[in-house]
Amino acid sequence: SEDLDMAIDSFATAIEAIQSLDKGILLGLANLGLAEAMVEVDVQVSEDEDFDTAYYHCDQALTVLKDTEDVELFASSQLAAGKIMFNRYRFDVDKVEDLDKAILYFEKAKKAFDEDSPEAANQVLGLCLVHLAEVMCERRESDFHHQVESALSNVVNAHRMLHRDSWPKEWAEAHISMATCYLLRHKGKPWRNVED
Repeated sequence: SEDLDMAIDSFATAIEAIQSLDKGILLGLANLGLAEAMVEVDVQVSEDEDFDTAYYHCDQALTVLKDTEDVELFASSQLAAGKIMFNRYRFDVDKVEDLDKAILYFEKAKKAFDEDSPEAANQVLGLCLVHLAEVMCERRESDFHHQVESALSNVVNAHRMLHRDSWPKEWAEAHISMATCYLLRHKGKPWRNVED
């Protein structure tokens, strides 16, 4: 969209300006913002290079923010990296190593959140596992059922901790994720019974 294009251009301009000032955290924020904006448009991505560019800026943010005491900033950079890796994997499912990297980034984000906001962390991990289960369902992998149960457990736990008044968006997302898990579990029944 035009707004996202403007956001990407503005972040890129900010990075160019900040680099000459050597402002570490600010540079990290600008790189992170650019990476996240590129994640938003990656549904339109048609080239591997676009993912590589997004990941480059995310990696710049990871480098700058790795020692920050701001938990939310650190976790956000890990989340952005996970999303880029996960979407690049969905763009090319032969790149299984991207899926492994995505899971590692999501786990790091969860660990960071655990110290500050466990309900948000559980929500993040639950959503990651839901996506993973969806991929496994499509590929009918043997570990699919374990992943569905693990995803469901995480999302249910997140929902229990989320308060509708304080976390309205996350509370709603948890319901959507639970519904997705139940649907995936239902879709997996026919071929699970054959395998059993």
